Amino acid sequence: MGQGSRSALGQDLSAGTSGVEKMRKEWTPDQSMLGLGFLYFTSLNPFPTMLASFSLLSRRIAALTIALSATSFALADHHEEKAAKVLKSAIVVLVEGNDSGVSGTVTFSEVKGGVKVVADVKGLTPGKHGFHIHQKGDLSKSDLTSTGGHFNPKGHDHAGPTSKMRHVGDLGNLVANADGVAKMETVFKGVFMRGNYSILGRSIIIHADEDDLTSQPTGAAGSRVAGGVIGLVSE
Repeated sequence: MGQGSRSALGQDLSAGTSGVEKMRKEWTPDQSMLGLGFLYFTSLNPFPTMLASFSLLSRRIAALTIALSATSFALADHHEEKAAKVLKSAIVVLVEGNDSGVSGTVTFSEVKGGVKVVADVKGLTPGKHGFHIHQKGDLSKSDLTSTGGHFNPKGHDHAGPTSKMRHVGDLGNLVANADGVAKMETVFKGVFMRGNYSILGRSIIIHADEDDLTSQPTGAAGSRVAGGVIGLVSE
């Protein structure tokens, strides 16, 4: 049977019942046998149903993929937003140096614009006392020299806490009253609790004398009367 006959066959079969009636009346035996075979194969052949099912399944998979992608992005944004809201805090429990009898606590909290430092110290002599972050969290020596020098990762000269060019550890002075109690609550810029310049695990040192904020390398602040390791509280 030629190409034209096959086309006619397809058109007649697509006409439904009228096509079957035409086949009965007009087709040759060969055409009729071929047509019946086509109808029989179509009635039994699972491929059209499989293809339709596959098409539907593909659409559903595509929709599911899009939904999962959107959910993934939403969750990523949520976790990123949540992470941005989690601020670190740390605490120092002071131990005395050089048998000074000084004690107290210092806390650090990430806030907008820097790190808030809250100090509550007792046992000091009245007046100003150098107050610094030192490089190491090593309190093994009784004079606290095991904590090393000021924390100064950028290699700047010693200066006051408001200077643009200073040690990260330059926090200025604590001021003790007549009872030897010193309190501070100040937000410091340029002090970090994360990243390469994090102060976590380093130490706070309180000195016997005033930091003059200019003498190198430590402000002529004298011996170390108290210190402690900056320990992480929350993150």
